[in-house]
Amino acid sequence: DIDNRQWMLRSYGTAAAQTEVIAGTDITLRLVRDEKSVEGSAGCNQYFGQYVFNGDKLTIGELGWTEAECSEPEGIMEQERAYLAALPGVTEYDRDGDTLTLSGPDVELVFSGGES
Repeated sequence: DIDNRQWMLRSYGTAAAQTEVIAGTDITLRLVRDEKSVEGSAGCNQYFGQYVFNGDKLTIGELGWTEAECSEPEGIMEQERAYLAALPGVTEYDRDGDTLTLSGPDVELVFSGGES
């Protein structure tokens, strides 16, 4: 059960090369079961879209987001672009306690939390 919970991104990239989230930035993910929608903060902007579960598979559809520009901390916009580009590449999920890993052929996103 990963939906209807707030998840915080800890690292992103590929399985072989993870990048830690910049200190002082919060990237969140919430899958809203009733609406089949995904939403959260990408660090600077809010994003939104749709998702589909199929067994242990998870597909995140096309995303939209607000268009603010943030300058602090350094690298926040590059991190946000990398995260938003990675989400549509997700094809699977794995939950181990309070850790959620979303992965695909060229992406791995590691979240913690899972608070409802």
